[in-house]
Amino acid sequence: MKKLMLLAVLVMLTGVCFGKDVYGRPKVVTGDTVIIQGKVYRLWGIRAVPGKWGKVARLALLSMSEGREAKFLEEKHPGVLRYGMYDRQGKRQINAALKLVRMGLAFYDPSYLPKDEKIHKYYREAQETAKRLKVGIWSE
Repeated sequence: MKKLMLLAVLVMLTGVCFGKDVYGRPKVVTGDTVIIQGKVYRLWGIRAVPGKWGKVARLALLSMSEGREAKFLEEKHPGVLRYGMYDRQGKRQINAALKLVRMGLAFYDPSYLPKDEKIHKYYREAQETAKRLKVGIWSE
């Protein structure tokens, strides 16, 4: 009986530590914010700027999410979503946040990422590439 109770506690803690999956069609609000099942979420690791480039970021996110189901993992920051959308067959994952940074439509924001250096490296490199190519917010 004690082993069963211990197992139940471990299963519950796993859900708390690693977050929960959130599914549904996203409604794009801004370049870094979506609504899924009536709840507002920010995309992981980015910050879209207001103004002209924010509008372009929103349109890009709309394009990426069109016809796709979202499968996100809500992690350490409640209301912040990791990764992105899947295609209609659920086979190909699109990291929408990272794509927006690469396109120069959002800033890499380390405050919304875990302390995993490998993940930060991807986002930093994406932003450095956008700066070097002078695309999006880096073109002005």
